Amino acid sequence: MREVRWKAIWVWAGIVTLLLIGIYAAIGSGFASLRVRMEMTELAFFNWWPMRVMVGMLIVTLVMVHRWIPLTWERLGVWMTHVGILVLLAGCVLYFSQKTEGIARIYLNQSVGEYFNYDETERWELPVEVKLVDFKAVKFAGAMDTYQDFISTLELTDKKTGEVKHMIASLNNPAMSHGFGFFQAAWDGREEALPEERFTTLVVTNRPGLRTMTIGSILVFVGIGYAFYVKPMLRKRTA
Repeated sequence: MREVRWKAIWVWAGIVTLLLIGIYAAIGSGFASLRVRMEMTELAFFNWWPMRVMVGMLIVTLVMVHRWIPLTWERLGVWMTHVGILVLLAGCVLYFSQKTEGIARIYLNQSVGEYFNYDETERWELPVEVKLVDFKAVKFAGAMDTYQDFISTLELTDKKTGEVKHMIASLNNPAMSHGFGFFQAAWDGREEALPEERFTTLVVTNRPGLRTMTIGSILVFVGIGYAFYVKPMLRKRTA
């Protein structure tokens, strides 16, 4: 009887923790003004200690609940789902603790090997040297001042191997390399600018933990599918 009571306590603790994480995520994503008043970015908000505590609590509840779930073919779906959640949480922690986002201004025929946060008080090294080979501001047909696209042709040189790649970053079409995305954000804004005055501004961001989160999501999806579709079919065959 006591064991059943503890099992119920851990199950409900997990449910409540999931609910709290959902509420926290909704507040962090939907109330940007609150984050502004707290002087926190979205990344800082989701990497704040309350989120870490709740994730830790959820991990503990999942581990404890599995004391009462035997690893059998009938319970395989539950195991896969819970392991998937743990892997997904690990990916989220990795993402919000190591993700960076900043800007890099690159002048025509010049290279940069680092990028800065938006107020240029912090900088991070890039694994590549990024050179602006060409830049084009493309207007809509017949338009005087309305632009359809901004296209930066980039030359990326791996700092370790010296391998060179040419990529294009344009609106809604970032260049992706070495786990980083290079998004077209701004330019010098002068069609008559001299070559030495021409520059592009790229938003640079990494995506740590993305593969881990993908694996976790797949495990959750497969686990739920197994529990609700595969297991009933197996039961019918063995009945």
